[in-house]
Amino acid sequence: MGYARLTATIGFVLALASVPVEACRVRLSAQEKLNGGYAKGIFSSVALVTIADAKYTREAFSDTHPWSATANVDHLLLGSFEPKTVTFERGWGSAACDDGHPLAKVGEHWIVYLWKHPQRGQIVWATYPLQVASAADLVVERYLKLNIRK
Repeated sequence: MGYARLTATIGFVLALASVPVEACRVRLSAQEKLNGGYAKGIFSSVALVTIADAKYTREAFSDTHPWSATANVDHLLLGSFEPKTVTFERGWGSAACDDGHPLAKVGEHWIVYLWKHPQRGQIVWATYPLQVASAADLVVERYLKLNIRK
């Protein structure tokens, strides 16, 4: 019985070793991620922002090319948020469940989803270009229909 258990254990370990390790277990679409955030009551604020500055923060490696953007808060779609600017990061690669949006461009509109951390206040939970967010989030879509004149 001891030999059979040892053989089974070694076989199990070898099977695990042949599977690539990936930190991101489940990659969700923007719609799935946002629906989950709303369902759990995570969002304290949702803001429409305009990118004021964006730059790469590190060299590219594998599928990562981290970048940071600072944006001006134009409108609140939900909740309250006092600062006039917000900074967020992207580009951390598939292992961090990053969905690969390229470096934001100055003047682009994005939607920023914030949640209230007990000690740190409101922090960024998710960010999407306006086109992605409007396709994935009914709150954004409704806001645009009601407030943006064509």
